[in-house]
Amino acid sequence: MGDKNSPVDIAKAAVEHAAKNGNNIVILDTAGRLHIDEGMMEELQEIKGGCEVHQTILVVDAMTGQDAVNVARRNLTIRLVSTVSS
Repeated sequence: MGDKNSPVDIAKAAVEHAAKNGNNIVILDTAGRLHIDEGMMEELQEIKGGCEVHQTILVVDAMTGQDAVNVARRNLTIRLVSTVSS
């Protein structure tokens, strides 16, 4: 679908494709969502609002350091379930 469609539309299409093909697990990788980028965080909330999400996993690079706390706090507003530090 490329860059001509919104991330929300791409996520919805992925979920629909999975359901149509008998897949019951879909991983929506929304890499690069920083808490300081409000536009991208709003997109993330739109994706979660447009798709039925059962679990959210936050992956934070160890180089994020103390700012990881701020990232996690921001993601709590979108119902963070699990975290992974790489």
